[in-house]
Amino acid sequence: MSIASQLMTHAKALSILYVEDDKKIRAEIAEFLDRFFLTVDLADNGKEGLLKYKEKHYDIVITDLNMPVMGGIEMSKALKKKHPEQPIVIISAHNESEYLLELINIGVEHYVLKPIDMKSFAKALDVLAAHIYNTELFNKYHKNIEQDNERLAHKVTSTTAELKNQRNTDTLTGLQNLSALMSTLEEFEKMKDGFAVIILLDIRGFRSINDLYGPAAGNQVLIDLGDFLKRFAYDNTYRLYRISGDQFVLYEQTSYLDTDRYDDHLSELKTEINGLSIYLEKFDKEISLTMTIGMSFGQESPLEHANMALNNAKKNNKSHAVYNTTLDMTDEIKAQFAWQHKIDLAILSDQIIPVYQPIVDSSGNIVKYETLMRVIEEVDGEKRLIAPFHFLDIAIENRQYDTLSRMVILKALKGLAANDYSISINLTMDDINNKPFLDEIYNTIKKDKTEKRLIIEITESQSVENYRSLKDLVEKFKQLGIRFAIDDFGSGFSNFERILEIQPDYIKIDGSLIKDINTNTHTHILTNAITSFSHELGIKVIAEYVHSEEIFFILKQFGVDEFQGYYFSEPQIEINRASQIQ
Repeated sequence: MSIASQLMTHAKALSILYVEDDKKIRAEIAEFLDRFFLTVDLADNGKEGLLKYKEKHYDIVITDLNMPVMGGIEMSKALKKKHPEQPIVIISAHNESEYLLELINIGVEHYVLKPIDMKSFAKALDVLAAHIYNTELFNKYHKNIEQDNERLAHKVTSTTAELKNQRNTDTLTGLQNLSALMSTLEEFEKMKDGFAVIILLDIRGFRSINDLYGPAAGNQVLIDLGDFLKRFAYDNTYRLYRISGDQFVLYEQTSYLDTDRYDDHLSELKTEINGLSIYLEKFDKEISLTMTIGMSFGQESPLEHANMALNNAKKNNKSHAVYNTTLDMTDEIKAQFAWQHKIDLAILSDQIIPVYQPIVDSSGNIVKYETLMRVIEEVDGEKRLIAPFHFLDIAIENRQYDTLSRMVILKALKGLAANDYSISINLTMDDINNKPFLDEIYNTIKKDKTEKRLIIEITESQSVENYRSLKDLVEKFKQLGIRFAIDDFGSGFSNFERILEIQPDYIKIDGSLIKDINTNTHTHILTNAITSFSHELGIKVIAEYVHSEEIFFILKQFGVDEFQGYYFSEPQIEINRASQIQ
């Protein structure tokens, strides 16, 4: 499942308050958030954000740091004072590295730099949304168990029905929402009775309406359009849903596909919407709407297919598109199957190997090696090493990752026992949750007495849904004398409190911060700040992705302890301890 699909699943019932004084940035990020979250409310500054927060609860608060009237830190302090568990994400493009420790002290765990990489932003939001989503599922499960008193059966039934209605209803228009549509589609998938028809409508330039006339006018547009679509749905026997900020769905389940009928409906919709005028009383102005429409009918993945059609229409500047197989990601799917087959062959032929990249001190002397994974692929009689970038996501999706990880780590530990160098190995949360594998690693290290020369790296950017299992791992392995590192630090929403609880020996600053530190003021400041507060906590700092002498020199000035990157050496199959940078 893609990150976008995961985020849509986890965030569909969540609300966001987004506080940003830059109108252009606010519009761009709000449009992105509207695709996934049930409610996205906006504020210009911290004071306005607090006023909105008093009116209703938000699952996530995202805020800029430096704003007029009231900044993000002041607003966060006020929110955390009354609601300590409130998740807050700080976004900033200015020189506020000195505020990092203050953010930690007030309990703000998440921090991201502008300009925002939207793919990483979506992944990080999914980590946060998934935690909220899973927590709610857990709480609901236990609540249902406790409600076993027969005297309250009727009350529980009626209350559940009411909550279900609220959960499935869009509060602005009174229409059914995305949650209701997904429930309907789940039932359809189970029954496989007939065909599902979906007409997905998207308002062109809706964000401009909000920017020109304000959110109240935007809400009025949505309400009036909803009323129009209600009449159309009633006249033509569709169910109507509002599934996101400016997207509506007309849905029908039918035993017979009358394509001429649906062609007529598309034509009627486009004609009537193009002739629809919405009067904004406050501005004494009528505005017209333009819609882009994606349509699908079939038995498999109707909403996803309608969305493909909608995106195709937008891409080609068309008023509508109807899903067909040519819109599908055929080449990508074929490539995924090809990689799945390659991985299976590599496992069977024992072509999954560890490679080692040196980590050096400030003098360029090699102090240890990081263990990395490679697949050996033979092309035209020549063997080449393939990095996980090309296949890791596919391996995880197809449940091949556990085997790959086990092969690489056990081979690395075997090599460690036969030599006298030090290495680090990477453990993901999948590894940490795999208790038999952890026991195998533990027993191997204890038997070979290699614990003093081993570092375990935990990826900071990964979702840690079962934090207890991570703490148990750290406590157990530290008793042997094994050291720990937080890998990829700064690549996602850094959870400082949990990092401090783990008490790592090293923090490895992610390559996304290091690679352009010589030209990017923001990463320059943040890297310096991370190094400073790590040293104050007695934690050594390792910089990844060091690819030039200039960057090496800058990092040494910061006081970074150790360095890794192609400037020193590429990953090697054979460990060559003679290599050294002078």
